[in-house]
Amino acid sequence: MAEEFVTLEMIRTHLNIEQQYKLEDDYLLHLREVAFLVVQNHICSDLATLQGSKKALQHCLLLLIGTFYLQRESIGTSSMKECPHTLGYILDQYKNYNG
Repeated sequence: MAEEFVTLEMIRTHLNIEQQYKLEDDYLLHLREVAFLVVQNHICSDLATLQGSKKALQHCLLLLIGTFYLQRESIGTSSMKECPHTLGYILDQYKNYNG
């Protein structure tokens, strides 16, 4: 299901990974699935059932994948900073408050 939103090629482009570099493909696909679940849980909706343009959700998935890829270790709470307005702002527009 996640591949309908974000392809492996899109992820490589977003992360500036050359298309012929394939050594991390399994890891990138794993991150895509995790990001997909995080977005679904955040908006309390199945992404497959949403109608209309999904470009903003696609961008959120790429942002999350990029964050997970670049920050592979846990961050201590003292140094943790919330990403201002990007993910929360976009995802809250899709949130299902009835679910």
